[in-house]
Amino acid sequence: RLAQAIYCLAVFRNVSAKLSTMAPSSRLLVLLYFLIIESDAVQIESSEARGDIAALGARLVDHASAGTLFKSHKLVGVEAAPGSDAGLERDLLEVLEQPEPPKLAAVLSQGLEAITLGIAPLMRDPPAWEEGLDIMNTQFWEVVLLLVPKQYHNSSGLWRGRRAWNRAFVRTPEVVRDFIEFKSSGDTDALTRGVKSIVNLAVKMFSEALAISGVAPKIAEYFDAIVDLIDGVSASWQLHAEGRTAQAAEAAWRAVKSAVDDVAPEKVTSHQTYSVVMGTVDGVMGRLTEHVLDYKRRILSSKVCYKRTIARERKRPSSCRKGFEWDQMHTCYPSTSAGADCLRPCGGAGMCPSFCGADKACCRRGDKKAPAECKGSSGFVDFAYTRGSSKDYHQCVQPGPAVAFKIKNCGEFDLNGLWVRTGVKSGRPRYTLAENGRAIMEWSESRAAWRLYIDETWLGYGRPTLYIATSTSATFPTSGWQAVDGIGPVPQVEAFGQSASPSLAQVGELEGSLALKGKADYGTHEAACNTDEEDLEKAGNWCLSKCPPGYRVKNTHTCEQVCGDTMPADSWGLCGTSAAEVHAVVAQTAAMVSNGAIKSYILIDDMRKTGVDGDNLAGTINTFIDMGKPFAHPKCPEFVDA
Repeated sequence: RLAQAIYCLAVFRNVSAKLSTMAPSSRLLVLLYFLIIESDAVQIESSEARGDIAALGARLVDHASAGTLFKSHKLVGVEAAPGSDAGLERDLLEVLEQPEPPKLAAVLSQGLEAITLGIAPLMRDPPAWEEGLDIMNTQFWEVVLLLVPKQYHNSSGLWRGRRAWNRAFVRTPEVVRDFIEFKSSGDTDALTRGVKSIVNLAVKMFSEALAISGVAPKIAEYFDAIVDLIDGVSASWQLHAEGRTAQAAEAAWRAVKSAVDDVAPEKVTSHQTYSVVMGTVDGVMGRLTEHVLDYKRRILSSKVCYKRTIARERKRPSSCRKGFEWDQMHTCYPSTSAGADCLRPCGGAGMCPSFCGADKACCRRGDKKAPAECKGSSGFVDFAYTRGSSKDYHQCVQPGPAVAFKIKNCGEFDLNGLWVRTGVKSGRPRYTLAENGRAIMEWSESRAAWRLYIDETWLGYGRPTLYIATSTSATFPTSGWQAVDGIGPVPQVEAFGQSASPSLAQVGELEGSLALKGKADYGTHEAACNTDEEDLEKAGNWCLSKCPPGYRVKNTHTCEQVCGDTMPADSWGLCGTSAAEVHAVVAQTAAMVSNGAIKSYILIDDMRKTGVDGDNLAGTINTFIDMGKPFAHPKCPEFVDA
């Protein structure tokens, strides 16, 4: 009960300034909310319900402090509908694409703060899973609120996104495994892996629920920057654990710089911007580093050796299959003949000479709503290694049999192009221009002739006949055309030839859609490593050099030494003579306290000589130094039997 009361008081501290300005009725409602929910007086098992109530509480505080808690005798946030999304995409994109350095600093700091506060309950015995995940939920959501203009915090889109967001912060076997691994071995890679899995899932579910295509990727970029920052900080912990304090401080500096570069345009990434962001992030990053390293100090010792590491060379994969072109990153895009997605460049389904080429149509196999020229179309391309199949998206293909003929060299330019059979008139086929349904060729019973005209009338009366052909053929005549109201030369009509070659999908009778691969665009495939030039292996979006004998893969950046000889016991980044001795050393290390022998001003001066400005990360550097001595282990020798 005492712990609950302390926690409740900590929550009240965050809203105390607002409480003093509220009306008595509003203040009472907010106090009741915190007493019931935040003190756990009512046990709520559903994480989704807890998230909804937490979001409601935040809305109650905001409205109560603004004096708008009650409006028309209805409680805002309970009975009132969420606000409008009008202007959300425009205003949010403006903020996301031109971030101000203070806001960018606040976003990165809040991301680190969410981890610092959230992992503490998970390190207890036993772990307080619900409390830790709830803290991460709330703290990471603050990142979203920092990015979204305040006037849209109560919009229906954000409310919908919050509901989806809450469902990501649940206890899953994968998350439990990663945090337990860190808790038992001090493996910070496992810690960052667990945090990243939660954040990535939350951003994905939020983006899908927000359903604003232009905004979701931009918000994801900011969270990607936070994830990259976590990765960089984790790498600095690894370097610090090896006794390389200077390199650890540089890695932390470069991690912040890389996170800024991820989201900020080049014109914003100045020295001043880096200084503002680093100065803001420093305190939070220092606290997180101290929190993690202090925990590690209790499970590691100074009497074991550190494994040696080797940096893995990495390159972008650039090898594409025939008919595909590399995008200079990690994806291969198809040509129009290899299954390119044509719907957007063509502006819709149908004939598309501008993108697909002459006499080609943009169609999707099996599309029941497709225009006439796509009915029975052929030439679809389906590969097992690309994302999606011809049933999932539109491709450039040979139009179907409804495309009957082509008119060219006509004096009335609006009649030139491919013509499609669209119906029957007076017992004979009726044709319209594929690009303009008002251009018509049909049999006229009264004139006993084929007639060409453009119907620009409302009721179909008084339509001028441009050209006429007295041929009595059952289908479109290819000759005998004469000008009536049209200008010369008369149209040249040529029958349209169809391709007899079916697509791979039509031959194989593929059932349903091929499995989608990742989040790439339709028709694309991942670029491969060029193994003809170097001995490389694919890992994520990079091609990495393989580890030499005696080493194994640690992560995408590093090869780690394998323990052996006199130190066969393997621990996180360490080798020991036996598991029992390593365990005993862990107990001794917990009692060690040292400020280290390195002076921060000397270290910062040395960093400046290498082009790294460490002044703005003094807090983090001092943390590394303060925590340094317990981890000043020697490096392991090169083991013969590894």
